[in-house]
Amino acid sequence: MKLLQYIEQQLGPIDTCPTYITRHLFIDDPTPNNLKKVAAFFYGNGVPKSTASKLYGVCNGGHESYITQYIGGINIGTRLYYPHMVEYYNVRHHTFMWINGRRLDQMEVVKPQVLVMDFGFYYSRCESLIRSELEMVRLIG
Repeated sequence: MKLLQYIEQQLGPIDTCPTYITRHLFIDDPTPNNLKKVAAFFYGNGVPKSTASKLYGVCNGGHESYITQYIGGINIGTRLYYPHMVEYYNVRHHTFMWINGRRLDQMEVVKPQVLVMDFGFYYSRCESLIRSELEMVRLIG
């Protein structure tokens, strides 16, 4: 199974993901803040670390090693009781949730809730570029 096809089975079509995720995947430089958001999104939605890293590398010009560190950092075994490590958008519950230490509630909704949020490529202000990059990713893997 192709990489993007697997991801879309887990999360739904990539063009229905939050706009900030698609921008960070395809357009934005791998800054610590951007990587943290993308890593949290994949980790929180149950995408394996290696799969998320490969996808990020393919979409963002080979920066796979950067995100591997961030995804690994979220799942640190010594932080069993550490609350509110990072928030992410949960695609199944359609809301932001906290990633907490493993022994804490993993279904904790972020309060106050975000009421307005952009989804898809249109609001990225780079729709054409993202669509062309996405076509390349579909062809490659």
